[in-house]
Amino acid sequence: MSTLPINNTSGDTNKPVVVGIDGSSEAQAALHEAVVLAQALGRRLEAVTVWQYSTSMYDAYHPEPGASPKIRALETAHAAASKEFGAHWPAWFSIRAEVGNPGETLVEASGNASHLVVGSRGRGGLTSAFLGSVSLHCASHARCPVVVVVGSAARLPLDLPAQKKENPT
Repeated sequence: MSTLPINNTSGDTNKPVVVGIDGSSEAQAALHEAVVLAQALGRRLEAVTVWQYSTSMYDAYHPEPGASPKIRALETAHAAASKEFGAHWPAWFSIRAEVGNPGETLVEASGNASHLVVGSRGRGGLTSAFLGSVSLHCASHARCPVVVVVGSAARLPLDLPAQKKENPT
């Protein structure tokens, strides 16, 4: 995979593209699109994974040795990054784990982002009013432009060759 140099002269170059990661195929597609966007804009990319404390009594009495919700969330994000980049991640990419509500946490992260990229499982219409939707919450409340990747989007190659226009003669 090639990388573009990070040198953007328009606006605040300190604001990264932020992408939400949760281990779903939709989040994996969102990560891919966020990589494309960050490279096109010459921005850093920050993957945010959100975890919550367990409310299960089973977990309180029989915790998994050496594992915590934060560690599991970071492992999920690392797996997604490895799937996208392979063994060697670019220097302009980072991961962080935050505790909280996913929608609210990503909206908070959008306050210091150039763009927010999230995946959507495609539960539209009335269903989203009853089930709730992280992508809908982000699109409604984010403090930066939001890209919603619907479903498991078809992956485009990162190195798009220049297309030749054929002469119709």
